[in-house]
This record gives sequence, C-alpha cells and structure tokens, in this order.
Amino acid sequence: MLKLKRAFSVAILAFACFIPNAYAVKDGDQFRDWEGKCETVEGRQFCGISHTIYDADQKPVVNLFIRKIDGQPDPIAFIKVPLGVNLQAGLGIAVDREEIAQVPYTVCDPAGCNAIVPLKSETVETMKRGKEIQIGMLLVNQEVILTGSLSGITKALGAL
Repeated sequence: MLKLKRAFSVAILAFACFIPNAYAVKDGDQFRDWEGKCETVEGRQFCGISHTIYDADQKPVVNLFIRKIDGQPDPIAFIKVPLGVNLQAGLGIAVDREEIAQVPYTVCDPAGCNAIVPLKSETVETMKRGKEIQIGMLLVNQEVILTGSLSGITKALGAL
C-alpha cells in the first residue's frame, strides 16, 4: 500500500509539470502598476496581468491585458481602445518613445476596439528595460498617444 501511495504521489507531481503556469498569477495580485486579473469564460479560467491607461481627465482609455496561451512560449497582449478609432490606421505601440509594433485591430465590440499582439522575446525584454509604454491611435481623425507605466512589468511577466 505504501508503494502505491508513493507511486501515486510521484505521478501527481509529474502531472503538475504539465499544468499551464498561467494560473501562477492570481486575481488581485499587485505588481506595482500592473495587476493580476482572472476571468472565467465558458467554465474556463483565464488569468493574466492588466494595466489601464488614463487620459488627462483620469478617464480609463486603454486597457492592456497580457497572458500566456497554452502551448505557446510567448505571451499575447490584448489591447482595448475606445470606439471611434480609425480602423485602417491600426494601433501603434512604443516603449520609451521607440516604436516596437504597429498592429491592426482585430475586432470591435460595444466596449471598444481590440488589437492582439504576440509578444516575442525581444519585445518582452524591451518592455522589461523600459519605464513607459505608449499606445498611439487615430481617434476621431486626431492622433492620440497615451502613456502608461511599465513599473512592475518584470515581476508581472514572471508570474505568468
């Protein structure tokens, strides 16, 4: 019986290596200016890190949500901006005023327009070294660039 318990324990520990580590971050975890967020969709829980960028009037304008996808080595950023953006212009992303990506919007819903950005390792390293992230868009045919903080991003990404 003891051998069976020991074998069962070893099997459980071995299986734990295959559980996606997206659950290492918990809802409400704080990483300076970034926060752990979890949502349940169709019975499955998805966790990642989130940061909201506010305008000069302290209204939330941009939401960044970064998580890992099962079977993918690199994290994915989901960026939501307000309705009314120029879809053809796409979304610009910079770290410390150096552009790192120009991406199209993937879909708009009643809450805003979304861009999905795979974050390759060199992009992740740039973000870790940076102090600020800029999100640029054309909103009602006017260029808008909003700046968010990267304070805490290294630990936050490490928790994914």
